[in-house]
Amino acid sequence: MQYKEILERLNKLLGYAPSQSRICEITGVKQSTMSQRLKDNSRFKTEEIDKLNNYFGINLYTCEINNNIKQSETIFDIINQTFNSTEKQQYLKEKLTNFGGRLSEIQEKSGLSDKDFAKVLGIYKDEYVELKACKIEPNIKILLALKLYFNVSIDWILLGE
Repeated sequence: MQYKEILERLNKLLGYAPSQSRICEITGVKQSTMSQRLKDNSRFKTEEIDKLNNYFGINLYTCEINNNIKQSETIFDIINQTFNSTEKQQYLKEKLTNFGGRLSEIQEKSGLSDKDFAKVLGIYKDEYVELKACKIEPNIKILLALKLYFNVSIDWILLGE
């Protein structure tokens, strides 16, 4: 697969495209090599694609997430499919939109910078900023890091309960 196709599939599966430096870190490819690949739109090696698949828990070949949830399904989509009641759907959506505020609260109490907080979560600062602004949704690794490192319940971080 070519570099641009990988980025498109990552965006589709994850809801965002990881930064070039993040892809380099995961695949073990030098930044200069990756920059040239982007410019040339050259192909990824199979072992590099496999590293991305393993790291993110996805399948770039079939464009599927390994847990059988289609990436087009956001947390809001899953809520709509799970709960028939419009009131319950709206209630949960309102709770989820406050996720960024709760994340900021944890960060403030910890005294960590955006960069250091992101490092604890295993993501880059730019991804953390998007997460805090609710532009991307947390994955299970992020939720577990929050629970284990900051001793908060997943119910509270997601729903404020």
